[in-house]
Amino acid sequence: MGHDGHCIRSSETDTATDTAEPNNEHLEPSQSTIEPEHPAGKVLPTDCSPPVELATNPISETGTLQLSSGHLSQLLELAIEPERSLLWGVGQGGLNAFDISDPTSPEHLGTYPEHGESRYHHLHLLPSGDPGEGMAYVTHREIGLTVIDIEDPTDMSIVWEGCFQDLAGMTQIDDVLYVANQIGGVHVFDISDRRSPTMVSAVHGLANPMGIAATEDAVYVADPTIGIITYDRSDPLVLEQVDVMELPGAHDLRVNDSIILAAHGTTGVSLISKSDPLSPEVLTQLEFGTPVQGVAISDEMAWVADMEGVRAINIEVPIKPELLGMLPTPEWAMDVITHGEHAWVADWSRISSYSVDPERKAPHAALNHDQVLIDAEGGEIHIQVRNDGNATLNLAGATTSHDDLQVFFSSDMVGPRGSETLKLRWPGGDLPDGDLCIATDDPDQPVLHLPVHTGGGGRHPEIGEMAPDFVLNAIAIEGTFDPELGTVELTRRLADERGHPVLLSFTSIHEAICPHILSDIEHGLYQPYRDAGLRVWAVTNDVAWAVTAAWQTYGLSFDVLYDPDDDVKIQYIMDPAFDSTIYPQHWLIGADGRIIYASNTYDPDQLIALIERELE
Repeated sequence: MGHDGHCIRSSETDTATDTAEPNNEHLEPSQSTIEPEHPAGKVLPTDCSPPVELATNPISETGTLQLSSGHLSQLLELAIEPERSLLWGVGQGGLNAFDISDPTSPEHLGTYPEHGESRYHHLHLLPSGDPGEGMAYVTHREIGLTVIDIEDPTDMSIVWEGCFQDLAGMTQIDDVLYVANQIGGVHVFDISDRRSPTMVSAVHGLANPMGIAATEDAVYVADPTIGIITYDRSDPLVLEQVDVMELPGAHDLRVNDSIILAAHGTTGVSLISKSDPLSPEVLTQLEFGTPVQGVAISDEMAWVADMEGVRAINIEVPIKPELLGMLPTPEWAMDVITHGEHAWVADWSRISSYSVDPERKAPHAALNHDQVLIDAEGGEIHIQVRNDGNATLNLAGATTSHDDLQVFFSSDMVGPRGSETLKLRWPGGDLPDGDLCIATDDPDQPVLHLPVHTGGGGRHPEIGEMAPDFVLNAIAIEGTFDPELGTVELTRRLADERGHPVLLSFTSIHEAICPHILSDIEHGLYQPYRDAGLRVWAVTNDVAWAVTAAWQTYGLSFDVLYDPDDDVKIQYIMDPAFDSTIYPQHWLIGADGRIIYASNTYDPDQLIALIERELE
């Protein structure tokens, strides 16, 4: 799981699990877990060859388009114009239009601005039959609200611009546009004149709202600090707050006639009933161990984009949704939208279409770690084998590169949406380049490899070594800002944090992915573990005033350290995950000062497992 080197350190007393209890309720009685052949667990056949016959993933990619390298494109949000079979996307690179009349061969039609040197964060298309048909509204957290003429996708132009800071998601009901404002409220615009929106009112008192959706009865706002806030729109121009649902990390949501589908980052998605539109109730939640970024919903199907890939969920019975499958994407799946029988995914610098066959059954194997750091003095570690598919996952065999590196399994089968535990045992000694190989019947990746070493090896030579010490001035410490960088007390030294795990996040507020990740770190890692001793330091060379504004906009409270000449970054730098991005770069320093994790992507499932072990 993930794109690059993640690591877990061993502990001889480590018995904690990192995911839900194993779910084998879907196994037939004849398939019940076999009794272990060893007191430590089941020993699989010493063969890493997958079964000859494999099932077919219910999800399949039907078409894809890599965006031109002529300008930087980092897609964040999508919208569909069904009557013209047009897909629109915004992000770094501006507003892009695609012809998707043939879902197997999408075509790029145009970009605004033409040179692509612009950025928008959110997008709303004026629907067919609307007085504003042929126009799009886009927001940028610094520029504000912009109206663009998109009648000709090859020749777009600005109609109107309004300077409103920190605008995010949008939704429209008739002549009213509701826009989330990330510094704590919702702006209400009268758009009777579609070419010139007029702000008529606002509601305040929120933290940092991002996503927004509306029906005839209500407006729903996703705020990662608060949850889902419901407003009565009996008077469409004057909203009245009527309900607050605690749902930390909530940042995106979509609605159909009966359901709200909410994305809340690391903790997954929630299906919420709006049978009473002014008092919605959670029906069920699904956790995936990966940061959910975007969601889409139709009458009976939900789609999820979670940075690592795309997932399809049957929601015909909302209280008991069925995860049909997961298909990894090459880059970062940031948003998803449906059109007919296809789902379209914004995969950072590409768009792809997907279809699902609910009749197909197949497993999907995932480990909750990509690399293992094991103590040279010996020890045992526990790793979760997860099945994100809709059929039983069979573990066919396992081999290790060293005879003394032993592996045991709690079972040789994992039920749909279940997990089992594998134990790795090492008696002690140097292990620079160990490997665990597991054969499964996952149709997409039947053979899993897990690097195992005692430090100074694996994907990052620094893993297992002492982290380079440094001292940096701080732009912010625990919500106290110092834009002048002149207060001696506002400094941090890494060596002073021995006894506490420290997550270093090298970041830039100008990199499109970073605000999403920083918000998830705040709500998925920092808030749950800060009182137990976790330290989180963002390290940046961005100017102090811009960082201060971003931290306030996104409701972040962990420390920000200023590295103006990249002196610290150079000590920790790793190659980017792919060509179209530089950040993020994450390093986890253990309580003893050793580097135990390094990644050029963001994988909270692995970070949580490591953090919990360091805090024991």
